[in-house]
Amino acid sequence: MSAPIIKRVVAIDIGGTKIASALVTIGVGDKPFVEHYAKIPTEAKAGGRRVLANAIASAERVIALAGGVDGLCGIGVSSGGVIDPATGDVTYANDMMPGWGGTHLGAELTAATGLPARVLNDVHAHALGEARWGGGRGKTSCLVCAVGTGIGGAFVERGHIMLGVHNEAGHIGHVSCS
Repeated sequence: MSAPIIKRVVAIDIGGTKIASALVTIGVGDKPFVEHYAKIPTEAKAGGRRVLANAIASAERVIALAGGVDGLCGIGVSSGGVIDPATGDVTYANDMMPGWGGTHLGAELTAATGLPARVLNDVHAHALGEARWGGGRGKTSCLVCAVGTGIGGAFVERGHIMLGVHNEAGHIGHVSCS
């Protein structure tokens, strides 16, 4: 009998008001285990470079608490804005996060940490989590509407996020709630 495959990843969630980070351990069929959770202000109004620096610092904090990059598979990132999941780039962000659009988020995190980074829109990631581990588990499809600094939405069909031609499917809008 072989040992279960266990993956450990750095998780970063970049929202309009906070950046949350944690170490997540995932075993086959097991619910993810979260440790070393912390959050810091995004400082979005200070501009995209500040947000990126805060995200990198958050990733480095988790990597240090995990004992370094050995044994880590990578970084999973969710971020506000329109994200190209193929490149990890922020292709659009409204004035809630000025200067965030055009950020090469995945490449920047990889360059800073040496770990591969995968990036999704924050509500797309939320919906995928709900479909796999939450209220949508075991269902064919799952619709998620999220209210935070803005309002977003995403649809998961048969385990896949419906992204659309420009990775904007499900985006309800960038409506400020503050």
